[in-house]
Amino acid sequence: ARTLRSIQPDQAKLASLCSGWTVHQVAAHLVMPFNVGTPSVVRGLIRHRGDFNKYSHQWAIAHAAGHTLEQIAADLEANAEHRFTPPGFGPQAPLTDSCVHAFDIGLPLDLQPEIPTEQLEIVLDNLISPKAARAFSKAGLMDGLHFEATDCSWSHGSGRRVAGPAWALMLALSARPAGLTALEGDGLTVLESRLPVQ
Repeated sequence: ARTLRSIQPDQAKLASLCSGWTVHQVAAHLVMPFNVGTPSVVRGLIRHRGDFNKYSHQWAIAHAAGHTLEQIAADLEANAEHRFTPPGFGPQAPLTDSCVHAFDIGLPLDLQPEIPTEQLEIVLDNLISPKAARAFSKAGLMDGLHFEATDCSWSHGSGRRVAGPAWALMLALSARPAGLTALEGDGLTVLESRLPVQ
């Protein structure tokens, strides 16, 4: 919320790291759980033939069009203690969503989100789980690679090494190439080839 309040109107229109969304639209996406009840979700899924991603995409665009960043920031603050957990996932899922999208918003504006390392470790553990991999990542991204955080004790996998700060590993594991420059290792070229073009 503090970050959103620091963003100027012209910055809000910039492309985020989240493909197809502006900074403003990513911010709108973050408040979706607090503004959409089950009946609305069902209707939205029917309209989009069961595709939640399409429904979520259109909802974020519409919500951003009707709400300022100040309003969205106030909504985030009002729901800071909300215990929303998406069906089939634990509390790690909304934490992951918030952390990844903080970078989607921040990095294009040269803002480095400050997220405690212990939270990033929870997010990294979530991103390598089979459920989360389907929701946040892409098939085969981690195959044959050993990921190692250089700012904490987290590591995963075996094979060619990809090392760097936890935040950069988080971006890579959520299929975002923006953190690649902060990573190193003999597996980096393989990882880069599996990520979308920046």
